[in-house]
Amino acid sequence: MIIGANFDSDGNGRLINTYVVSEDQKKSYYERYKNRANEDTVYGNVKKRFFAIFDGAGGIGEYGGAYVSNACAEAANTYIESGLFDADYQRFNQILKQQFGGDYNLYNQTVQNYQHQLQVTNDPQEYHNIQNILDNLNPFNKIANAIQRNAIEKGMGGASTGIIAKISEDNKNLDYLNVGDSRLYIIRGGKLIQISEDEGEGNAIGNAFGISDFKQVQFRRVQLQPGDIVFMCSDGVMGD
Repeated sequence: MIIGANFDSDGNGRLINTYVVSEDQKKSYYERYKNRANEDTVYGNVKKRFFAIFDGAGGIGEYGGAYVSNACAEAANTYIESGLFDADYQRFNQILKQQFGGDYNLYNQTVQNYQHQLQVTNDPQEYHNIQNILDNLNPFNKIANAIQRNAIEKGMGGASTGIIAKISEDNKNLDYLNVGDSRLYIIRGGKLIQISEDEGEGNAIGNAFGISDFKQVQFRRVQLQPGDIVFMCSDGVMGD
């Protein structure tokens, strides 16, 4: 699944799946998903400049992956439409300005240093303290937790990788959180540049929404240039 431009022209949030989305919300999950070709769900809100892709797998029944990816997208939609993410993002930009002087390179380096410390520490208290710092620096912390809760509640035991991304109003910055092996690229000057890093090796996924030890460990700010094309996809595009 690739995020394209087929979102509502009025900018409202919309879930876009790899099958024809039914307008009858009263249909059962089984009826809604029984003809799906794969288990991806894409969410986009042009007005809010927020985009996400989720790739589900596993779970109960033949369509477990579809349940969990849709549960993730539904949670993202609810959080975005409520206006809560707008407040989170505003707070994040204030922190970026006050603590880092607006320097996104310094911000990224600081985040990466804390993430490394988190991975190597054996001290539970230090781990807790570092996690609190990272949560405060992460603009996606609360929305990702909302997605995680819905994935567990409605995901039928499945798990989903995902990328959630926000493009700034001036088109200068892209902020993203990556979970698992879905990927974020930028097409710049005719070259495809991978921005995100896979969590796991091969078909072994190291992180996902819906698992008990879900982690938010990969969030970054990327500076965009005029003419950049943001390309988000699930692992099927890479042939995995």
